[in-house]
Amino acid sequence: MTLVVGVDVGFGRRRKAGGLCRTRDVRFLVSRASADEDGEQRDARRLPRRCDILAVDGPVVAPGFSAEAPRNVERMFSVGGFQNRCRPAATHTAGKNRELRQSTGDCLRELLANIGTSQELLRFPHVLPRAAVVESFPNAFLGVMVPEADYAKRAANGRRDRFSWALDRCRHNTSLRALAQRLEWPDAELWDALESAKKREEQAALVACATAACVAARRYVAIGDLRGGYFFLPPWDLWADWAKQALGENRERPELGGAEIWINGVPTIRQSRLPA
Repeated sequence: MTLVVGVDVGFGRRRKAGGLCRTRDVRFLVSRASADEDGEQRDARRLPRRCDILAVDGPVVAPGFSAEAPRNVERMFSVGGFQNRCRPAATHTAGKNRELRQSTGDCLRELLANIGTSQELLRFPHVLPRAAVVESFPNAFLGVMVPEADYAKRAANGRRDRFSWALDRCRHNTSLRALAQRLEWPDAELWDALESAKKREEQAALVACATAACVAARRYVAIGDLRGGYFFLPPWDLWADWAKQALGENRERPELGGAEIWINGVPTIRQSRLPA
């Protein structure tokens, strides 16, 4: 069975706390990781020496990609139907947004020093050479599975943290159970924890782990490019209709023409229509 690891970038040295999740055939683990020196060493020992896919919930960009350069994938999810539902931070802008990109890079250097990723040519776009690392964006991973009617109710009932709200909706609308069935991932503890975890860091790590499981099962959607990175999202047939329509419309915008779309391990042809 494939071993995958999901990490909330707070696990890195610059943040107070983060989350770590791994799933395989031997032992499931999800934990909140302290960033103090002793705690960091304890949690580092929980990392496997090697995994097949590592997913982190922060910007994964190619070496040499400028900190001030906008990312095509962030632009794709900042307009149209995605704008008020799962818009990402613009991580090229100064301040905390750019710090997120920096802290993810710091986190990956720490993690890849402890974990060797699979050298198999897994069928997904590799942003980091010789490393099976993918980016999880929990707000969009969950958000694209939430029906439009639920968003209408959210707007009417006032604002709430997008991640917590989207996770709550996916727990109630059976999206997480449908995802488990699509992937046929045998570790039931992963899906049980996704349904019940209460700590934010653990929740983010669990979504990252589910993201990696999607890639391992070759049932995923990836959007972005090899320089600025990709968001890895759930299987296309689990997307809500509004999300499919929003992606199709944004794909046709000339100013967003730099983003690629992969579905289940295959890049789509730009001139072709996306599946229904």
